Amino acid sequence: MYWIWANERTSDGQARIHGTPEAVSRGDFSFDYGVRIERVVPLIEIVRDEDSQGVLTDNLIAPGVRGLVFSGRLRRVLDEVGVTNIDYYPCRMRNPLDGTSTDDYRVANLIGEIACVNRPKSDLEMDPDDPQQIMFINSLVLIEDAIGEASMFRLAEQKQVIVAHDRVKDACQAVGITGVKFYAPEEFSL
Repeated sequence: MYWIWANERTSDGQARIHGTPEAVSRGDFSFDYGVRIERVVPLIEIVRDEDSQGVLTDNLIAPGVRGLVFSGRLRRVLDEVGVTNIDYYPCRMRNPLDGTSTDDYRVANLIGEIACVNRPKSDLEMDPDDPQQIMFINSLVLIEDAIGEASMFRLAEQKQVIVAHDRVKDACQAVGITGVKFYAPEEFSL
């Protein structure tokens, strides 16, 4: 079975990082379309402002990065279950309020997309400018036969939606990975 990977806080007190890192905005990088970045990506420094305090999660909630941000612990879990379609880029997390920094995180670019939405059985609103792209999801049904053996991928019909196999969900939950919730497709909305 497949699950929707949602970047969400899993308990109170977890940080949500605000702002866009300078290297991302200056370089006009985006790591959330499922395609490999073909140019050099500089060190991405994420600065935690006053609104970005709290406990850092394994799957960091940092929308301004324009991609996923994973801790070393989460990267090891994904590696152990055979997720091989992720490119990682160097990242430094700096907190000027308390003087701490960490190099444990990487910006993660999940490569690959699969068109597997069962449109007649899903409750969707399509983009009027691009009828192949989903704008809103009320309920989602996947065609699992179209997925093959993929462990983790982006939906071709809405690239910001990440789908993960049972083995990814189970491994993350077994070690208490934070910052991600898994939803059954029919219970997911966007």
